[in-house]
Amino acid sequence: MEEDQLFLFFGNGINPFVIAPDADLVLAVRDVTRIRLYNSGQDCFGPDVVFTPRGRTEEFVGLLSAELDALHFGDNSDPAADYGPIYYDSALVNCSDYLVRHARRIRHGGRIDLPSRRIEPTVLLWDFDDKIPLDEMFAPVFNVVPYPSARRLRERLSSPYFSERALGAMVYGSDADTVRVLSERHQVCVNHTLLDAEDGNRPFGGFGMRANYISCGGKRHAEPLLMSQAVARNLPAAALDAVGGRGTR
Repeated sequence: MEEDQLFLFFGNGINPFVIAPDADLVLAVRDVTRIRLYNSGQDCFGPDVVFTPRGRTEEFVGLLSAELDALHFGDNSDPAADYGPIYYDSALVNCSDYLVRHARRIRHGGRIDLPSRRIEPTVLLWDFDDKIPLDEMFAPVFNVVPYPSARRLRERLSSPYFSERALGAMVYGSDADTVRVLSERHQVCVNHTLLDAEDGNRPFGGFGMRANYISCGGKRHAEPLLMSQAVARNLPAAALDAVGGRGTR
């Protein structure tokens, strides 16, 4: 890459969805379903892990399972469909492998129909100390993890694994300390989703090098990205050319 070139990297984030003890679970279930099922799970904003307070996890899983049961699968051209076929072969293969390897964790769903390319919305329940493979998955899969205390949760969320992948996060309920910890590197939404907050005219993202970064002049740094802004700040001559700022007589 030449020194006068600008490179924008849009990678992947875990996008944790955190539920505080006092959260409105009906709202949280509705919103996590909406963002995880957006484009049938094939979207970079989809949360790869949902952290629930240990004492409310069973209630949450019950509400989420009932919400998922009410969804309608159909073709992408069907306006009544809540989710549709998976587009990429690799997503089908990766999800199939994931569910086979972790079948004992499945609490709801888990069925895949290859002819229709349908992945049934699936809930897996993990223990907090499990080594959970949280690679980005373009499928309607919910990894639910009960947390034992807010302190342990914040330690996990500030770990290098989450920090390197810091893009967005969502917190439901009142937990100012967790919001503060996440806000150091993530774009954080409280009681609404990243889909609600995203604005195509403003920079978006976090400060995780695996999530998004700018590379220019031999230097690389992570920051929320907006393509037009990045060009104007880092390649001012190119920006002027684009708007006819050169060549005047």
